Amino acid sequence: MQHLHAVLKPSAVAVVVLGNSILQGIVIPTDHLFGLIAEQCGLHVVTISILREKRVGNSIINSSVRHGKTTKAALYEATLLSFMI
Repeated sequence: MQHLHAVLKPSAVAVVVLGNSILQGIVIPTDHLFGLIAEQCGLHVVTISILREKRVGNSIINSSVRHGKTTKAALYEATLLSFMI
């Protein structure tokens, strides 16, 4: 994150696409955590928007989320829009 801050010009916009994680049934909101870190590094977070509410890929092939088992946890992809202060 500090490298991103170093390469962005003043008022430059950064868009980061990332997904949340679920570890043993516990949701880890990486998009929101990334936003907090971005603000601590001097960026201003404008918005976090969910792009897709269902993810696929090797990391979840054998997970309960992939097989449709009942769970309140859901994987998603989000964009984090921020700019230099």
